[in-house]
Amino acid sequence: MADPDDNGTMLPTESREYLLVLGIAQGTVSVLSVLGCLLIITTYLAFKEIRTAAVARHLIFCLAIADLVIAVAGILGVAVIAFYDVEDLERSDVEPVGLCKAQAALMVFGTNSAILWTIALAVYMFVVVVLKKPAFAKKLVYLFHAVCWTVPLGLMTWLAIVNYLGYEYGLCFIDADGTSNATALASSGGSSGEEGPENEEDRIHYAAVIGYELWLCVAFVVLPLLYVSIYCYVRVKVSRRWPRAQSRNVHHVAVQNADSKLLSVPLVFMVLLVWSLIEDIFIFHLSEESYRRSTFSAVMGILVSVGFFGQGLANSILFCVLTKSVREKILDKCLCCCFRD
Repeated sequence: MADPDDNGTMLPTESREYLLVLGIAQGTVSVLSVLGCLLIITTYLAFKEIRTAAVARHLIFCLAIADLVIAVAGILGVAVIAFYDVEDLERSDVEPVGLCKAQAALMVFGTNSAILWTIALAVYMFVVVVLKKPAFAKKLVYLFHAVCWTVPLGLMTWLAIVNYLGYEYGLCFIDADGTSNATALASSGGSSGEEGPENEEDRIHYAAVIGYELWLCVAFVVLPLLYVSIYCYVRVKVSRRWPRAQSRNVHHVAVQNADSKLLSVPLVFMVLLVWSLIEDIFIFHLSEESYRRSTFSAVMGILVSVGFFGQGLANSILFCVLTKSVREKILDKCLCCCFRD
């Protein structure tokens, strides 16, 4: 069990009850997301009609791979909570366990890649629907691959080299407290150069911002702008070409032609990850110590965890369960396999 804080009270996020609830929620959502991501990936590879239907389906396939990495990281996180003592994970004189570092590395790569692929999907839809340049949009896919895989890989490698990956409040991610770096400095026999702890703390916070928070904020600015632009463009086009009595039905068809499931991706993304953004806002406006002592931090911790690891599950429901054509193909394939004999 973790030690109490300086005032003699245990933080809500360090109690065994909280860690048990967190582990159950995180493990359940992560396993379901793994299955959901594998379903998206399998249907994309198994059915040629889905692969050739639209380039956007390829972007969903890539997003599913990123979500799969996040879900695997969530399963590793459950193992960290189950097999290691929180007290040891939070001590500054103990090097973070390899399993925790592995989860943190996968989290950095997976979350940033998922954010970038979601933005890429929005840009693709904007270019196709609003700018009406599908050929140019197809060429952008190569740029999307270059950015959405290499940038997260570079961030993960950099954070691992500077030793900023570690445990913090129920999750192995970017160690904003500097526990991992403090351990590295101690093992090397001192600090680097003449830089004091304040400079080191500033670098750690900058690393947390560059490693995740910056990309999340960019997504919450860019995604609403692009998708509101798409929606308004479709609505204006319909209202100009059709009488008011028919505009509503025609608008509905136009949105369906733009693929309403693809338009739902950013909404699902923002609903799931808005909790992480809200938590960052609270920590920014309040002192982190005051925030961590409140029961609200424990509730937010559960919501943040479910949001992190539930993206694959949500997208699989959108594209495999709620999409009629894909659902029928999956059912037909299952029935053929069951009654083959």
